[in-house]
Amino acid sequence: MENANAEATEKKVLVLSDNETLAQVIEFSLRNGLKTIQVRSLVMSVPQERQDHDADNAPDLIVVAMSSPSNEPVVALARASLGSYIGRVPILIISDKCFQADLAVQIAHLDFPFVIGMLNDKVNDILYHDILAGSGIVSEVEARMA
Repeated sequence: MENANAEATEKKVLVLSDNETLAQVIEFSLRNGLKTIQVRSLVMSVPQERQDHDADNAPDLIVVAMSSPSNEPVVALARASLGSYIGRVPILIISDKCFQADLAVQIAHLDFPFVIGMLNDKVNDILYHDILAGSGIVSEVEARMA
């Protein structure tokens, strides 16, 4: 019975990155830091088969990790055909660009470079404590600006 509960609460995370190594680090960290999670990565620089993203297979969270200052997270989402998830699926953007998190459309921010523990804590809060839906999440940039 315990296994059935674990499967019922298993969350799906999609990692989208401009850097294969960064995507692998995030995927490894999340798999080891959070036990009831499936992680799949898409790397913008690696050719991928185009996939249809249906509601039944929708991720519970999309992590967009940009290591290059010239790459825009929204453009990455569009190129990966994930733009339709904006506002429907929480998105955690890891970037060195300053921007304001937008709770209304479920977008959170984590500064790049980041600490693995902070990544796991933020993902855990988003997935299991639903803090984007009711709020309380404040990006590190917003906290410094306050």
